[in-house]
Amino acid sequence: MKLCMSSIGLGLVSAAMLTSNASAENLTLTHSVYLGGMYMGSFETEVIQSNEGYQIASTANSNSSLDWFFSWNAKAVSEGKLDGATLRPAKHYYTSKWKDETRSAEINFVPGEVPEYSVTGKRSNNPNKYTPIHKEALRGALDPLTTVIAASMKMERDGTCNSQYPVFDGRRHLSLTLSDIEPKLFKKSNYNVFSGEAKGCRITYEELGGFKKGKGYELEDDLDIYLASPVPGGRVVPVRMHVDTQLGGFELHLEKYKDQDVQLASRNAR
Repeated sequence: MKLCMSSIGLGLVSAAMLTSNASAENLTLTHSVYLGGMYMGSFETEVIQSNEGYQIASTANSNSSLDWFFSWNAKAVSEGKLDGATLRPAKHYYTSKWKDETRSAEINFVPGEVPEYSVTGKRSNNPNKYTPIHKEALRGALDPLTTVIAASMKMERDGTCNSQYPVFDGRRHLSLTLSDIEPKLFKKSNYNVFSGEAKGCRITYEELGGFKKGKGYELEDDLDIYLASPVPGGRVVPVRMHVDTQLGGFELHLEKYKDQDVQLASRNAR
């Protein structure tokens, strides 16, 4: 499985599988990111969901003390309608800045039709550099953050993360597979607001189009996310993620959790 820091990566890392409780209240999460034990930055996710629709926004910022080495920030926003258990995405927007290069993508969804999309930012015009996107195959695809809601509804309904989704972020088309793995017990930590047993979910994907050919960066293991409620009776959210990379262990910790009147922060919260 290959890592892509697009809105797909942002959606999966920062907001994977939030529960779908109907509420007009905001749920806000902050996850801290570490690579090889070094603090790399943070992701913040805000979700508003009701019986009629949803809006989810995720932002990412790299550690400012590492600006001499690299600087990255990104934002993704999705909104759509809920018709019972059916998700109807309406819009998705993503923008990111890596050093001095800015890229963005915008998707407008029309039920039953190929989504309309546009992208900005540097990308090679060489058709041999990227795998082709077959537009007709995009019918029924979800944007990355809507996929988050779909997976959460599946978990809430069936108690499992076993599922598969077609995903399109404006640049890349893939088939995303989620599967249950063994739960894991986490001890108290200054980096995380959660301790206890968390449900495990493994994320893999198949590239369908829009990916750069001959990429050299590979994850050395599967991407595993662990989910639990930080408080009794609270909403189930990602509390930990770990994957081994060529640069070291890549980890996510739930640093802050805010749901209505409940507010938690780890001792090392930034």
